Amino acid sequence: MKYSKQYTIRGINESLDKQIKKLAHKKAQSLNTWVLETLTRSLGLGEEECRYHDLDYLSGQWIEDKAILKALAEQHQIDEELWK
Repeated sequence: MKYSKQYTIRGINESLDKQIKKLAHKKAQSLNTWVLETLTRSLGLGEEECRYHDLDYLSGQWIEDKAILKALAEQHQIDEELWK
């Protein structure tokens, strides 16, 4: 399907430009395709489910802690009396 509408967006600063290019490159898309998909999803017009990134900063932040590992191991123990 061919679309005839075209927009020009002015006032894009250097950091926004770098971030848009980085994200488009990460998805192996052209800037145009990435922007169109992002706008479509953000307006709820796309078929793809919206993915949230508000907890991304926690990713990869696990710190090995003996007390935590012990507590987790205790939670994984099965109480045979409860399953009779």
